[in-house]
Amino acid sequence: MNSPLRAEPAARPAAEPPSVALRHAVWSSMATCVDRSGQALGVVRLILRTPALRARFVERQAQWRDDLAAELARRLGLDPATDLYPPLAAGMALTDRAFATIAPALDGPG
Repeated sequence: MNSPLRAEPAARPAAEPPSVALRHAVWSSMATCVDRSGQALGVVRLILRTPALRARFVERQAQWRDDLAAELARRLGLDPATDLYPPLAAGMALTDRAFATIAPALDGPG
């Protein structure tokens, strides 16, 4: 079963630049979390202060990265197990500052 983070970019237009599809997936998922709880910042603080919760959150981030990488690889006809581009791009998409820096390179020369 596809995760929401994999389903979001899969539903985007095939010709859409990779950075736009990735950004939409991450922001859409974040918006859903914020909509569900007006206390999102408090929950994040709790997670970061609690070692067991933080460890689980890191595991979830790895799964999100893998899901995004798998979908990006599918869209581009790449193998995420052997090509570094999909997991690198997916990992960057999960960090706002890094993504803003790398997004133009994700879409290739244009």
